[in-house]
Amino acid sequence: MGKFRKKLVSFYLVLAMIITMGSGNVQIVQAEDNYTTSAVEFPLNGNWGSDHYITDTHTVDYYKITVPSDGKLTIKIMTYMKYLYYDFYNVDLSTRYHNANYYGGTESSPATSTYSYILSAGTYYLKISKDSTGRYKLYGEFESFGANDAEAYSYDSPFALSANTTVTGALTADDSEDWYRFKVPSDGKYAVKLVTYMKYVDYNVYNSDLSKTIDSKSYYGGTETSPVTANYNYMLSAGTYYIKISKGDSGKYLLTWSALTKENCDHEYESSMVSATYTQKGYTIHTCKICGDKYKDSYTKKLKLGRGSLGNIYSGRRYLHVYFHDVSGATGYQFRWSRNKTFKSGVRKGKIKNSYSDSVFLRKLTKNKRYYIQVRAYRTENGKTLYGKWSSKKSGKPY
Repeated sequence: MGKFRKKLVSFYLVLAMIITMGSGNVQIVQAEDNYTTSAVEFPLNGNWGSDHYITDTHTVDYYKITVPSDGKLTIKIMTYMKYLYYDFYNVDLSTRYHNANYYGGTESSPATSTYSYILSAGTYYLKISKDSTGRYKLYGEFESFGANDAEAYSYDSPFALSANTTVTGALTADDSEDWYRFKVPSDGKYAVKLVTYMKYVDYNVYNSDLSKTIDSKSYYGGTETSPVTANYNYMLSAGTYYIKISKGDSGKYLLTWSALTKENCDHEYESSMVSATYTQKGYTIHTCKICGDKYKDSYTKKLKLGRGSLGNIYSGRRYLHVYFHDVSGATGYQFRWSRNKTFKSGVRKGKIKNSYSDSVFLRKLTKNKRYYIQVRAYRTENGKTLYGKWSSKKSGKPY
């Protein structure tokens, strides 16, 4: 019976060899469960490695890639053979992130391809396998995002985001959404700032039990070198809220929340004009309806009183009856008179404290003496008295 079993085992071994040789595409591949022991550590030093060879008997190479943190992995492959298989997997080979076949490389003219992956911290494997024989080289480089989001993967285990603290997060090949919880201490206005370095990303804000969506937005157009920044402002009651960042793309983002100030407000200004007065310039005032911030521009000059103007002067017994013209904006008028033509001596002054009169009597004058007279408008505003220019001189002689 023992001899029969040995013959039976030998028969099946021979049969397996015949079937394998007759398959037309012989490929000896080591068992997948050996990849962890046979894999070579792949350096991420930004340099091309040495030559590796695929032969008739050595048909597959495995490389272990250790990603220290969330970030961007770049792999380049230069192949000197016509055909080559390239596969990139997660740690247990259950997920294949990339599969490619390389064509066209020769010993004198190699072909080079570059691939980038946004990955979470962890272990990954690269498999290079045969479709022809020859040599190839690999290049590896890693750029950390500096993520400090503490794997905020779900509503049940979110990252507790403090006010005025910026968190750096990443959506990767294995991380499709991040959750953040923040607590508002009192009713008021609050601001959220999102800076995204990826092309597509979705942003949602919820109340504590997700029964209400406070905001929902999608962002487009961010890149690694030119991020997109969005500021959003909310009137919130005291309580707990959640932010979910989910991907349409992979990459880095920055997230911050804080009490609303004029520095972080995404302002919405309403404008109104303030007319000029005789004591202050006119301007346009812009008031933010969200945070109340204000600024002024488009200034106009202060109003000015026009120059005084005298009318007819009539002589009387030791008096002169002087007429004058209205000046727009005046609240009163001031007169001065003197027998000195230059008003350098003997000057007397008087006022009319209303703007309705159009004449004034100058009394107790010396008869048969010529008097020179001027008038100017004045205005009292905000506790200040402003004067217009003196009119041209006119004269009269009482009798």
